[in-house]
Amino acid sequence: MIIAALSLMLFHSRKRVVRHSMKIMEETIEERTNELMLSEKKYQAVFHGVNDGLVVLKDGRVSYFNQGAVDLLGYTPEELIGKNPLDFIFVADEEGSDLSVYKQYAKDAIDGKSVLFETILMRKDGSLLYAEVALADLEEKSSLIMTLRDITLRKKAEKEKRDEEEYTRMMEERAKQKGVKI
Repeated sequence: MIIAALSLMLFHSRKRVVRHSMKIMEETIEERTNELMLSEKKYQAVFHGVNDGLVVLKDGRVSYFNQGAVDLLGYTPEELIGKNPLDFIFVADEEGSDLSVYKQYAKDAIDGKSVLFETILMRKDGSLLYAEVALADLEEKSSLIMTLRDITLRKKAEKEKRDEEEYTRMMEERAKQKGVKI
């Protein structure tokens, strides 16, 4: 009888331990799920809250993007999905520029190197914009994130400054030739 009572106590004790362990596991799973959901909300807020265009590339094709990319490039979301980012690169000559440099940038980013370059992009409507492009590895197989920043105004300001400096230099040269001291 004592053995039966001890066996029954041991059974109920094990049952309580199992219930307690399951409760701890359920609480841990719920806590981790909540942490993951919060992390995802933060990621979405950052990804969609920036003014720059953000584009996720999977196997060299657009798989995800923010509104900034839609606004910058002028494509609808449906048109952007699956596009090759090289389709946005402006090629000045009819024969096509050597696009291998851009492929090398992607390889460098996958290798963990910091990649930042300037290029000219063509919007859907054919208009051009100067862009600063950053590429970074997402540490998923063949996945990169591409940041696009419109630097057209900066490029125009730089050109105006160069033109103004050239004009000033030319006027100083003319004045010097005429014997006028400045």
